[in-house]
Order: sequence, then C-alpha cells, then structure tokens
Amino acid sequence: MTRRRAELNSWISLGSVASATFGVFALGGCQEEAPPPPPPPPARVDRTPEAPVAAKRLNPDSLLETLEADPKLSFAQVAAPYDYTLGEAIVNFATAIVQGDELAMGDLLDPTGQAVLDDLAATGEIFDVADTSESIRVVYLDQTPDASSTANSARFVFAIKDPDGAYVVGWDGVKNGENWTFAAFEVTKDYRSSTEAWDSDSSTDFRPAAGAQASRGGFAPPPGVNPVAELEKNPGIAYFAIEMTAELVNIVGAPLDKAQIISLTATQLGIEESRLQELIDEGSEVIANGDHPDPAVIGGFVLAGRLMAAESGATIEDNQIVEAIAKVLGISQNEALEYFEQAKP
Repeated sequence: MTRRRAELNSWISLGSVASATFGVFALGGCQEEAPPPPPPPPARVDRTPEAPVAAKRLNPDSLLETLEADPKLSFAQVAAPYDYTLGEAIVNFATAIVQGDELAMGDLLDPTGQAVLDDLAATGEIFDVADTSESIRVVYLDQTPDASSTANSARFVFAIKDPDGAYVVGWDGVKNGENWTFAAFEVTKDYRSSTEAWDSDSSTDFRPAAGAQASRGGFAPPPGVNPVAELEKNPGIAYFAIEMTAELVNIVGAPLDKAQIISLTATQLGIEESRLQELIDEGSEVIANGDHPDPAVIGGFVLAGRLMAAESGATIEDNQIVEAIAKVLGISQNEALEYFEQAKP
C-alpha cells in the first residue's frame, strides 16, 4: 500500500495550512440577513411559555455498556456527548485504536488519515500503539450545535496512557448523512501522569505551547517535517489551498478577499506574505502544467472546509465543491467530479 509519500507528508504536516486558511470562516463569518421583526404581542397572555429544554448529555457508562466498548475506554463527564451517533462513532474509533483494528479505523478516517493508516499498518506502527496502550479516555468534546442531540460537527481529544505516561491526540469530525468522518488536528506533545489528568472543558488546554512542536499522535508525519519547507517542495499545494479557500469563502459569503486570506495564512504559518505569494505563483505554474494534488490532499481539504463552514453555521453543497475544484485546477466538471468522488470522505 504505497503512496506518494512526499506529497502525503506535505499534506499531513499542513494541518496548520488548513487551520489557517479555513480559519477565515471563523474570523469572517457568514453574512446573514437581519431577522424579521417580532410579531406584535397577543392581546392577552395567560402564561409565559416555557423555554425549550436543551438535550442532556448521554450517560457515558451506559453508552459504553450498550456499545460493548473495549474496557480500556472511558469518558470524562465533561466530554460526554449529547448526540448518540457522535458518541457511537467516537467509541467505535477509540476501540479500533486500542485494538489495532485497521479496517474499523479506516472506515472513520478522512482520505488523508486513511493514507497515513495504510503506511502505519504496512510498517506495523499502528499495532505498536495498540500493544502499548493501557487506557484511552475521551477528555474533551465540543460539538456543533452545542447541547443538541443532532450534531453536525465536533472536536474531541483522546488521552492515551502508555508506559511513559498519558499523551493526547486531537480529532475533528463532520457528519455526512448518518456517518461521521474524523481528521487529526495538532495538539500539545506534553505528557501527564494519567488520562484523567487531561480532563477539561477548554480546548486551550491542548494547544501546543508557542514555538513547541505539535503532536498528531500515531498519525504524525516523520520527525522534523516543517509545513513551510514542505510547501516549498510542493508549491502546488500552496496554490490549491489559497485558491480553494477563496472559492469556498465566496460560496458561504464571508466578507474576506484573497489578500486577507493570504495575510491570515502567512501569519499562522509564520512566513512572510511575499514569500507565500511567491509559492502561490510557483504553484500556479505547477497546476497549469497538469501536476495536480493527490485526491487525499483534496479530500483532507474538503473535510476541513466542511468542518469550518459548519462551525460558522454555513453549508457547502457537493456540486459547489466540484465546481470550485474544476475552477481552481482548470479542469472540466467531469474531471473535477472524478477527483471529488475519489477524495470524498
């Protein structure tokens, strides 16, 4: 199960690119029409209507028992889900990790994660994670909408205990129909004494310290991989990331132009805007010559875009993504559809 490892490693190490470029949704938001004025009050009000009741968190112990989860798995109370389908997907995913179940993991990963999983399975590394794991705990969970039994996106963190201590692995998830798909996001490399020591209701507890190397757990790129250096090796990805973001930002109506997207991305990557622009220009020539990103790259980017759009209350349809891919890569709609079908989570 060989892949174009250089390009794949580029994409894996570019979690910061996806976060930076798609962060424009969070910063810019969507332009929404003002709500209509409220109707006039009724002539007589007999009683004040009751406020809608928020969904309750699921009972973690009952959830684990119902799903016959691996006994190594537990939930922090602050990380108990409201949505049963989300809870089920997280339990199945965690169980697959601690049992080294490659097929079950692959069913829940985005295309990039699936490609990395193939490599890790080929080298046996994924089974090392299973063999050394003493316990795994869901220590953080944030879903959108919050306190709803029907979530459409989520961010959660596993704490995994091995002989050296407890480390964390972060995941973003989006729901497509009835199925959840997960993609790794960068978290701190710190260790703590136990998985329970990581319990938190704040995502800031898992951010890498300034200047520190982040961890992507068992789905990490080779040591020393630098996002900017990898962009310089593969400028086509820089071009694709910026141009695709600009297209999707336009679709959801965020009030940001391409110059602002480039500025935001450069800041997040710690690179001069002028250098990023040079990479984009170089990448434009690469793409024009027909050297297109691997479907795994496109798939990971599409998933990140869906997640960020969902978190800002926007929706991006499949046909809009296909049209954007066609425009950015300069290919026909049919060719773009083939790319999309290969890349679709």
